[in-house]
Amino acid sequence: MSDLNLSQIQTRLNELFVTYGERKLIFWFDPKKEFEEDIDNGQIVLNGAQIYKLAPDNQFETKHFFELEDKDNSYLIYAPFERMSDDDENNFLLSLLKYSGTFNADRISLIMTQLNIPAELHAVMETYAKFFGAKSRVASFEKMMTGEIKSREELEMTLMAVLTRANTAQFYSVIQALFVEYSADLSDSYDQLVRFDLAPAFWQYVAHYYGYTTTEPTIQSLVIAFFANTYFGQLGYQELPVGLKDYEVLDQTMAIVSFMDGVMNDSRYSEPIDRLSADIYRLINGDKLLDKAPIEELIDADVFEAIHSKIIEYYIAQLTMMI
Repeated sequence: MSDLNLSQIQTRLNELFVTYGERKLIFWFDPKKEFEEDIDNGQIVLNGAQIYKLAPDNQFETKHFFELEDKDNSYLIYAPFERMSDDDENNFLLSLLKYSGTFNADRISLIMTQLNIPAELHAVMETYAKFFGAKSRVASFEKMMTGEIKSREELEMTLMAVLTRANTAQFYSVIQALFVEYSADLSDSYDQLVRFDLAPAFWQYVAHYYGYTTTEPTIQSLVIAFFANTYFGQLGYQELPVGLKDYEVLDQTMAIVSFMDGVMNDSRYSEPIDRLSADIYRLINGDKLLDKAPIEELIDADVFEAIHSKIIEYYIAQLTMMI
């Protein structure tokens, strides 16, 4: 094992043994014996704990030692073999294992040390192990981080931001990036979310933050939902007409309106949003929708360019009648 990896492992272990006076036992099972020589040669030194090497045939003695002889000091219990099954009647360490921590010196654990990601997110990191399989993506992830990642959501947001090349690790920024890409008839970023198993998380956050759900989610359906709900939300309507019911959002319409207001007033997105507006207007038969809305209500709406034209035409007609 390289000195760099040993250094990372030692750093991670010392972080785990920060106990503020409380005794801690941590098991490290190493069935491939990759670190046995390093342990035997004293290459790993811990600040707040001692190292105890466990053998398959001294479990009873180990239990006696930790429960009766030394009940005060913290230990890393290194075991160069597979973890014993909880159902094994000869597993004398089951009681110790139940209240002890575990450490894994796998690649994900080392990356977590590099990125300062807490140990409790190890299982989540494993879920996205494919993403962390390339150093370039790990570097992009680290660059996208704005602070310490402490939750699954922060982790997944950063992953999605990297894959969509979003401006920030915020969900609205991820959606902005996907909208811009879709406006150019591309799908590379969304394909990346699918490839790295983040599409399910993406749609869960769409439902959570914007209330849109569907059995067959696509970026096109998401764009339609945002434009349609914004249009009717600006008119003051909560429900969508029958032909658009599949895109209806009842509880979080204002979150969508707020998102669209922000992106429409951001000069960086003027061209892609204009393209999307025209495309969605055509897809949802916008002329028919505008014809049904009173001009007084249309004044408060601006999500479609045709709205402005209709208002101008109305006032020109009114002026003509007065002449």
